[in-house]
Amino acid sequence: MAGMAWLGRWLGRLRRDESGQTMVEYGLIIGVVALIVAGALFTLSGGLKGVFGQVSSCVSSPESSCVSPSP
Repeated sequence: MAGMAWLGRWLGRLRRDESGQTMVEYGLIIGVVALIVAGALFTLSGGLKGVFGQVSSCVSSPESSCVSPSP
């Protein structure tokens, strides 16, 4: 029975201990932000491919008309 009493006291202390709570909260926030960034990149990937493709072609052949006319 002494083992059960020790286990009960240990679980009680563990339940009241909040030392790692902030780190877990920060980890959850970072995870949510990472999911939002990944979703935004996935959504914008088509447009980004076009922009980087145009920049790549302008860098490889600068004599082409890569500069868009000003309005």
